[in-house]
Amino acid sequence: MKGEQICYAVVFVVEAIITWLYFEILFERKRSRGIIISSLGFGYVLLYAVSLLDSAALNTAGFLLVHVLLLKLCYRAKWHHAVLHAAFLSFVMSAAELLMALLISAAAQEYTAYQENLSVMIALAVSSKLLYLLIAISVAQLLESSRALTSDPGYLVLLCVLPIASVVIAVGIVYIGLTFPLTKAAEILMAASALMLLILNIIFLVVYRHIQEMNTKYTLLQMSGLRDQADMEYYHMLQKQYDGQRILIHDIKNHLNTVDSLAREGDTKGISAYIAALFTLPAFQQNIRFCNNPVLNVILLRYSQ
Repeated sequence: MKGEQICYAVVFVVEAIITWLYFEILFERKRSRGIIISSLGFGYVLLYAVSLLDSAALNTAGFLLVHVLLLKLCYRAKWHHAVLHAAFLSFVMSAAELLMALLISAAAQEYTAYQENLSVMIALAVSSKLLYLLIAISVAQLLESSRALTSDPGYLVLLCVLPIASVVIAVGIVYIGLTFPLTKAAEILMAASALMLLILNIIFLVVYRHIQEMNTKYTLLQMSGLRDQADMEYYHMLQKQYDGQRILIHDIKNHLNTVDSLAREGDTKGISAYIAALFTLPAFQQNIRFCNNPVLNVILLRYSQ
């Protein structure tokens, strides 16, 4: 009985990690990571306590309530989204456990065959949680990809290879434990192998998620650097325009002073000659037109000069 309780406790820890990964992929945090992990731990301790009452209805209601509250308290999610995702996780988890139980029934011709062997129970729990992990994370990645439109589907396939292979191996371990007589050492090795499969999958997904976060931060830093560079170039352009305007105003004043002096002297021919000379300056020449695009034309004109 003690071994079964430890097995169930480990299962709840794994479920909490899967829930955390699912929420992290799809929702934006509004609490610190420490508070989120503490809240998950507290919620799953409550669920474990409810499971000791051995009531399927209470387990389901508790699961839904805890996950809805976790989403609302720790992540930016609307109420209907929280209820929808909590119900989805509840359905997937129940379906995974039922599917594994049906496989045992088909292999051992008895639905409760796993209750006679703790190692088989552990392998069964591992296989059902691996299937739950595979479905939940795959759906989360698909939903995230459809919203972001940046993820390569090939990465999703690669991400699912390890969980799929692990599910097949775990089912094989359960089948071997039910159909062949094993020594105590072999049973312990079988249970340890199943648990290691589950741990490796969890570590793989946590590391993968961490790498995704690092890549996102790096991309944002790059974008921030490019934005700062564009701002600097824009300010330099404004400064050049300001300096150019000051030079232009200074030149115009000088030209006007010259024309005024000529006018005071009554030298109309001198004024006409001076104005004609002004029109020969490059600034008064007609701009060369390289193409119809005004922006590209300005760039080409600049480099041609």
